[in-house]
Amino acid sequence: MSRTAAAFMAETLQQAGVRRVYGVVGDSLNGFTDALRAMGTIDWVHMRHEEGAAFAAGAEAHVTGANGFLDTGVELTNPNFAKMAESMGIKGIRVERPQELRGALNSAFEHDGPVLVDVVSARQELAMPPKTTFEEAYHFGMFLMKAVLDGRGAELIDLAKVNLRR
Repeated sequence: MSRTAAAFMAETLQQAGVRRVYGVVGDSLNGFTDALRAMGTIDWVHMRHEEGAAFAAGAEAHVTGANGFLDTGVELTNPNFAKMAESMGIKGIRVERPQELRGALNSAFEHDGPVLVDVVSARQELAMPPKTTFEEAYHFGMFLMKAVLDGRGAELIDLAKVNLRR
């Protein structure tokens, strides 16, 4: 039996020591995720946004020293998972603003049966710890400086707009 390109890619990642892949699943990646599942040695971590996946892979590589892998370039628009759930007979609740979350969760817990809660987040939204250390601020500053030097100033403006509104 001939190997698929997806199986070859999964085997190559395994040989490189990759233990976890972060990404946004979609039709173009089904063969790849199936190959990972069949192999059973590399975990797939579904992320809502490619940017979140890149951050997670980079953070894991930084903290553990392990190889990180990110499937890039798929640029999918995330569907309304709540509507998808409802089309299958499951209660779906979509949360688009932080103020809606508590009510959505209360509604989900009160419902007798399965519920899918789809929480939408801005892809550039920063997750800030309750207390920021000097080292964290330093590394964030380095990220900003590298982004400007790399010609991604417009992305930083988008990042600021999203996070200053919250």
